[in-house]
Amino acid sequence: MKKDTKSISLDILTGVLLAVAGYVALFKWPMHLAFLSISIAAIAVGLLRGRSAPNGIFVRAAAMNILFFPLVLMGLNAWFLLLIPVFSFGGVLLGLYLRPQLNNAKPAVPALIISLAVILLIAFQGVPVLLREMLTEELFEPAPEFGFVTAAGDTVKSGNLAGKVIVLDFWATWCGPCIAEFPELEKLHSRYEHDEQVALYAVNTTMRNDTFEKMQQFIEKRGFRLPFAFDPHGKATNAFDVLSIPTIIIIDKQGNIRVRHRGFDASENFVENMSAHIDALLLEK
Repeated sequence: MKKDTKSISLDILTGVLLAVAGYVALFKWPMHLAFLSISIAAIAVGLLRGRSAPNGIFVRAAAMNILFFPLVLMGLNAWFLLLIPVFSFGGVLLGLYLRPQLNNAKPAVPALIISLAVILLIAFQGVPVLLREMLTEELFEPAPEFGFVTAAGDTVKSGNLAGKVIVLDFWATWCGPCIAEFPELEKLHSRYEHDEQVALYAVNTTMRNDTFEKMQQFIEKRGFRLPFAFDPHGKATNAFDVLSIPTIIIIDKQGNIRVRHRGFDASENFVENMSAHIDALLLEK
């Protein structure tokens, strides 16, 4: 009994370490790398803790993944996050099951190789597709009238951009994902900066008391090469119902909102995804 209690205690402690490493990876790395690292770590943990016969492996796997439960709740609104606890549980379970077979020199190596191949395929092919579907919403509704002030101090109104495909990226100086998105947004801007049918602006919101001066200081310090603008009093932000940032709004040449893209992850093939939408709208008459 004492041995079982000690074993389950070690399982829980191992699970704590797995969860801490997993959450760090999730919030520091792109989603596909986080998924890959957590899945492989889970298999390794299962192999490490699977020295004994695989009795009660489902309970043990659950004990080593209990701290991933908050991701299940988060997955109710962002369902791709469910990949993390599901594959972490499966990885631990696989490791617990295969370790005794490895000890007995049974052919468990092919199962490990196949499992790793599946994980790699999902990480580099499946996750980007899931993110694209999750973060990007296609719609068709009239865009509200809007206006903002460019970093140079010029006023731009929606009427000045009529007949163009308009790309508005709502952001803030304190927003980590917004800043992480800027290098990709710069690549997107480079593709269309000489196209008179496309207007792209990175619109600084007033969330958390951002100001025009803060925006200018940010631009000077960071050196990003983008058409920056400021949304006085948050009117455009409210008009487009921007509740979280970064949020990208793409408007067609007839003045209809066609794409809303919320959030950013380096796994999502951002430039190709946004370019596909812009190119399709440019072909419309």
